[in-house]
Amino acid sequence: MAEPEADPHLTLTNSELVEAQKAFFSSDNIVKLLDHLPISLWVTDTQGRYLGANQQWLVEEDQPSLEAITGRNDYDLFDQLRAAGNIARSWEVLDTGRASTTMEEVDRNGETHIVRVTRVPLRDASHTVVGVVGLSETTSHDAKPAGRSEVVTVDSVTGVGSREALDLRLQEMLGSPQPASLLLIQLDNHSIVSDSLGPEFGDMLLRAAARRLSGVFGPHLFRNRADEFAVVLPTTDPAQIEEIGGTLLDKWRQPLMVDRNEIYGSVSIGSTALTQPSRPRQVRQDAELATNEAHQSGGSRLVVLTAEHRERTRDNLSQQMLVRRAVANREFNLHWQPIVDIQTNMVR
Repeated sequence: MAEPEADPHLTLTNSELVEAQKAFFSSDNIVKLLDHLPISLWVTDTQGRYLGANQQWLVEEDQPSLEAITGRNDYDLFDQLRAAGNIARSWEVLDTGRASTTMEEVDRNGETHIVRVTRVPLRDASHTVVGVVGLSETTSHDAKPAGRSEVVTVDSVTGVGSREALDLRLQEMLGSPQPASLLLIQLDNHSIVSDSLGPEFGDMLLRAAARRLSGVFGPHLFRNRADEFAVVLPTTDPAQIEEIGGTLLDKWRQPLMVDRNEIYGSVSIGSTALTQPSRPRQVRQDAELATNEAHQSGGSRLVVLTAEHRERTRDNLSQQMLVRRAVANREFNLHWQPIVDIQTNMVR
């Protein structure tokens, strides 16, 4: 049987195929494709400065042009609360070299949007992390995820409550006269274990930690971030929170059994009171500020957020951003002052 003749209009020579590939992967064409994506995309460098974004992101964030954001950071573009959260999540990607996906609440023109945000490390030809690529997709325009029956309430890795379930619980308590606090528990050594022994072992460590914490909090435990668990406490009494925190710190003096291995570690604990007119995202970010301070102070401690903590932590974030920017811009000058022994003329 004779083969059908190829349509000459659908046949490409090797040279034509190469030219078509060049055209497709040309920078102009890629930019046009990105601008027509129905999701937002942006890129920042290791100092948090915006290098670019597609048209969808500019429209959603009410930014006038690409030139208006290039070289600026989150503190230049957004309020302090959102900027601190964005920077903390980007630094997590830069430090671990691993992608992360979070559900975040973003205020736009008086509306609260539930946004699924994925941050991926940007690598150069030598595989060095040189920035962060972010993609976001709005899933709801309400303060609560639309259709509660469709909300994923169980974390797929640990089996405890999910971030979405935590937000629903926070929303419920914020509408109640019952005083309450959010307690976050971060595993100090999770990223080291995961990087050294692999992500599967890191997930087993998370499950072992979840079992230990569930023994204290039962079904009221949630997973907030990659290495962080959460519980909503029906109290704002500092003494009670200190007692609970002390119990958790004592428990982590014993190793976790992971795949028949003893894993020693510690936890950093942060807490903040639920106050009106806060929203779940604001409460979580305040508690994350406290947890970050506990972690940066060496871990194995509890920090209860106060107004002083909040301002100091945000000032530290700003200072760190300035230092990173100064290093990138070569604004530091190294001066060497030798010490010479006048008797021997030797440099010490």
